[in-house]
Formats: sequence, C-alpha cells, structure tokens
Amino acid sequence: MGSCDGLVLFQKSRESLFRSDFFVCNPVTRQGARLDLKPPSCPDVARLCGFYRHGPSGEHRLLVLANEPAPGLPAHYVYSLAAAVTASSQLPRCLGPVADGVVVDEFAYFIDHYAHHRGKIHWTIHPLARSAEKILAFDTVSEDFRLISRPPWPRDHYRDDDLCLLELDGRLAVTATELHGDSVELWVLEEYDDKQSWSHRFRIVLPVPPNDHVSP
Repeated sequence: MGSCDGLVLFQKSRESLFRSDFFVCNPVTRQGARLDLKPPSCPDVARLCGFYRHGPSGEHRLLVLANEPAPGLPAHYVYSLAAAVTASSQLPRCLGPVADGVVVDEFAYFIDHYAHHRGKIHWTIHPLARSAEKILAFDTVSEDFRLISRPPWPRDHYRDDDLCLLELDGRLAVTATELHGDSVELWVLEEYDDKQSWSHRFRIVLPVPPNDHVSP
C-alpha cells in the first residue's frame, strides 16, 4: 500500500474495506500493528489515499476518502498514525466534502497508486482526478489539494487505468499505454508550476506478443 520513513503499510485485501484490514510494520524492529482507519460517521465505503510525514509536526499521517451519510458527499479525513495504531478516542480531522458528483466506488478506484514529488502526493485515478480529467496533488505540509493539467495528448488514446505517475530526474512524469497496446508514451512536466511545460520525451514501441497458435 505504501511506505514512509521505513514504515511499511499493508492491506489484507483490496476487496474488503473493514477497518481492521490495514497494518503498519517496521521491518527493522519487526514490530507491527493494526490500523483503525474508518471514519466513525461513515457506514459506507472508505479508501486509503496516502501515507506521509507531516513536516511541521514530524507526525506520520494517513489520508482517507470516505462516503459520508450527510450531506451525502465524500470527504477526506486525516489520521494520526499513532492514534490509528492505538485506536484512541482522537477523531480524524475532516478536510471537508469534495466536489459534487464524486463517489467513492468500492471496486473501481485503487487510490493508493500515487507518486510523491516535491512534498506532494499525486494521483491520476483518485475520483477527483478522474472527474476533472487532470492530476490531483495533495500538499503534505499545508494539506491542501490542487489540480494539475495532464499532458496534451488526445483524450481518446488512453484510459485512466493505463496512466502511471513517477519522478524522473527530479521532475514529475507520467507514462501512458495507448489503447491498442503497441506503445508507451513518456511525458515530463519540465516546470512544476507551469501547466504548459509538459514535454514528450519518449515513445516506446512494445514488442508484438508471440502467437500462441502455431500453424501446421
């Protein structure tokens, strides 16, 4: 699921969303603990979005997106790792509801696929990123969100599930596999604060898979 400062986060099963399914482990000390990550007011679906260290406080935190019963919109919650491990009475902090029309789907979104860059967490398959057709960034210091434009590729050439974020030479980058599956594109955001600075670095032609059927 993720790692931060040597701590490794696991989920027992992606299909099961019960609060006892998350574990944190320190491989050096061989210590581990269950995490309670389901917001108390949320009887429905909750998804872990990210695991990070909050610089100003030095605290390890977890970001969770959950469907809310009222006012009927999903909301992000920030958990202290220490509170989640001890299952303390300290409630997670709500960052407020997200945009209208965004739903936390039990099966469609694996939000834990993210990339760290410049102290921010980035997603392409977060529900907010999907609905806006952009990249969503979360600042782990201010704990604010912003949207970043995707590379200027034709919309009908790629699916959200085929995009992969990474850091390349200190810059945010994204790879995309074309729908017909014969090539992969690599784009790099040359200037982080300039959405027009995406540059196309490579187009990698994939080998044709061998034919399993041998002609007589």
